[in-house]
Amino acid sequence: SPRPAAPILDRPIASRLPVTRASSAPDAHEVTSALAGTGAELALVTGNLEAIGRSKIGAAGLGDRFAPGGGGFGSDSEVRADLVRLARARAGQRYPDDAVVVVGDTPRDVLAARGAGVRVIAVTTGAYDAAALADADGVAPDLTGVLALLRG
Repeated sequence: SPRPAAPILDRPIASRLPVTRASSAPDAHEVTSALAGTGAELALVTGNLEAIGRSKIGAAGLGDRFAPGGGGFGSDSEVRADLVRLARARAGQRYPDDAVVVVGDTPRDVLAARGAGVRVIAVTTGAYDAAALADADGVAPDLTGVLALLRG
């Protein structure tokens, strides 16, 4: 359920984050550009408070890839599947379940997608290997591999 204090807290915290260029997953710029070029709509879904999540993605140079007012954040709910559902609602539920794909790098991301009834592709760019992410619809070694899986 929503946490009312989150909007009050996230702005001051985000304003105190260091203004440095954050790192992003290898090929993140290329892959998000390629996806946007296909007409895909990207949504940021993260357990971070919204201002912090947007600050991180902005510092990585990817802020323009994710529409303001969209996505799902830890400031919206502690339940990850709710964040996926909320991102879909904010996008106007324009897409059927089988057209929505969560891309994540943790077992929690896989569970969130499953809980929301959508597909999931996991990437082994984080702390988890392919075995830990095996419940995903597909597992890729990096974001370029995600593109290959999406293209089938």
